[in-house]
Parts: sequence; C-alpha cells; structure tokens
Amino acid sequence: MKEVPFPEIPYEEYKMRMDKLKKLIKKHNLDGLCLFSPVNLRYYFGYRKASYGSSEWWRRAAIIDANGNVILIVPQIHWILIQKTTWVEDIRPWGGPEYLNFPKGFMKLFTDSLKELKLDNGMIGFELDSHTQPDLSFQEFNAIQQQLPKAKMVDGSPVYWEQRQIKTDYEIGIIRKLCAITIKGIEAGFNQLKEGMTEIEVYTKIWEAWIKEGIHDCPMAGRLMMRSGKDRYHFLNQPPTHRKILRGDALYIDGGPCHLGYFSDVQRVIHVGEPSPLQKRLHSAANQALDAMVSIIREGTKVCDLYREGVETLQRTFPDSKHTISFVGHGFGLQTHEPPYFTANNEEKLRTGMSLALEIYASDHPDYREVGGFPEDNGIVTNAGFENLTKGLTRDLWVIP
Repeated sequence: MKEVPFPEIPYEEYKMRMDKLKKLIKKHNLDGLCLFSPVNLRYYFGYRKASYGSSEWWRRAAIIDANGNVILIVPQIHWILIQKTTWVEDIRPWGGPEYLNFPKGFMKLFTDSLKELKLDNGMIGFELDSHTQPDLSFQEFNAIQQQLPKAKMVDGSPVYWEQRQIKTDYEIGIIRKLCAITIKGIEAGFNQLKEGMTEIEVYTKIWEAWIKEGIHDCPMAGRLMMRSGKDRYHFLNQPPTHRKILRGDALYIDGGPCHLGYFSDVQRVIHVGEPSPLQKRLHSAANQALDAMVSIIREGTKVCDLYREGVETLQRTFPDSKHTISFVGHGFGLQTHEPPYFTANNEEKLRTGMSLALEIYASDHPDYREVGGFPEDNGIVTNAGFENLTKGLTRDLWVIP
C-alpha cells in the first residue's frame, strides 16, 4: 500500500468501494468502466478538483477493468496533488512544460491506456445516463469511438448507481453531520428574520451560520432557493433576490449546503404575521401527506407506492389542493438529486442504506393566493423504517409575530 499523507477518504473505505466496484463490473457483464464526472472520481478515488474548470485543459479520467486494475489520467497541474491525496498507484499525467516530458495530449494517453488493459476489444461502460454530468465533450466521446472501433461502448451507470445509492457507514456519518448543520443554519436565518429584511439578507444569515458550523470545501458548493410574496408564490425555482419580506408574506426555502461533497435538500416555510386559515390548511395537509409517506418506508417498498401514498393522502385531506410536480422525493448524496425519483410509475424498491429526500406540495393551484405547504425532510432507510435526520427542524407553522 502506498503512503498517502493527505487522503481524501480513508484507505479502508477506498478498498471497500473498489472491491464492490470490481464485483459490479463483472455482474453487469462489462470488461471495464471509464469515469469522467467529478462526482464519480471523488466517490471512488477521493480525486477532488478545487475548481470548476471542465474544458479540455482539465481533462481527466479513471479506467477500471474487471480485474480491479485502475489507471488515473490527470492533467499535469494535478499530478503531485493526486499522488498525495488518493490511494491509486497508477497515476499518469499529461501536458505541462516541455522539461517534464509528459505526453502532450489527453486523448492518445487515454486510448493507449485502454489498449494496455486490453479494453480496445471489450465492452466498456461510460457515464451515459441523464443523472451524471461527465467532464467529456460529445466531440471527445466520438473521437474515442473512432479510435477504438472494435470496442463496444455502453451505458455504465447501472454499475455505479447500484453502488452509490446504498450509503456506507462512512457516508452516513458525513450525512448525519451535514443534516445537523443544515438545521442550525436554517434556524439561525429564521430566528433572525424581521419584517423588511430582504431574501438575500436572510440567505446570508443562513450561510453565515453554516460556515461557522464547519461548512467549507473547495470548490464551495450548496444551494438555497427562496421565494416570498403573493406575486411569486408560483415560482418553483427562484434564487434569493433583493425583495423585502413584508407583513403578510410567507418565505419558502429549498436546498441546503454541501459538506465533504455531500448535499442536503430541505424545504420549510416561515410567515411574517399570522398565516391565513387557507395557509394553515395547506400546511397541515402537506404534513399529513409527508407523514403518510414516511409510515410505509421500509426495505422493499416500491417508490411508486410512496408517490401514491403521498398524493392520495393529500387528496383525501384537502381535495382542492394539488401536488404540482411529477415526483414526491428522490435520493440524495454527492448530488442534490440522485436516483431513484419517486414518481407514479417507478417500481424501483427501497433498500436499507438509501438516503432519501421526501417532499410533497399542498399548493393553492391555480390561484397561488398562499405559498402552500411544502415540507421536505432528509433521512436514511433503516431496518426499522426511516431515520429522519432533519426532524429536529420543526415542520410546525413557523411564524414571526
């Protein structure tokens, strides 16, 4: 085992992930897997890039064959860093000044490495699914296909999603801390909210608390959507603005910070002044629907059953309300949204260790006289059901007198 003075993930975690990956590559009848996305490179190798650059100057990739051999191809600027932070033995740099004598371009080094592992005639998985954003252009992928005409390049996402959907104990520990910090930040922002503050001022208070609680990374990540006021209650994806929050307004928030690469995704509503009877009914109906969903979570529950339970409970509780999006939850982890999505027709089954974000919207559709009820909680599927990691953030009506 090589010496790694600044590991991004512990060796035992790395080895466990790689042992599992090798088995899954064989299970899915692949000869190898190629990874380009920052998320997958971070998950499997602790390869964290401290910038968002994704052009050809930053091109990097991992190649893993069915025997567990790993090659990391990195731009010269990452070469020393990756040696000191990842457990991978075979790290191949490209580019840089002439005196280093590294290969000049990424593409030839990448295809030569595939040939070395005898994958140029094999079945190779690439990140071709809609949930993953690989740092690889269409032109580059076409070039790889042209240079390796005998290789069969297929969607490799079933391999890594089968693994990443089930969080390890190490990951769950990070997510627990993340959710605790998420709660503290939202509480800090809501407790400091006063009539006349702007959305951005509240947003700043929340982020200040998150940072004080230990949210820090490079690159910094996380998001928090906001909307307030009757003229914007129907905006479903709105960033914070300089709009002042006035008496009679409700403020809706959605999102969370990122801790060690992992994202939370929480929704809550706070009111300035006494909420209307309509808003109270919407809020209550949404909470009842979310509780109904939680009550059926266990190993083997179909995600479409969560959708049905939530929407049918909402319809019984408040027939005039509408859930206006096509899902009632999703996985979360190294991405804010991960599969599975809890839609009406998705028959995937829950498994112990999955991290879930549950959400349902009791909206005043189509008039949007009120912001409505839209709670969202984060937690883990356990042998006993659902461990709600954000239950400490009250779902009761939050009111500023």
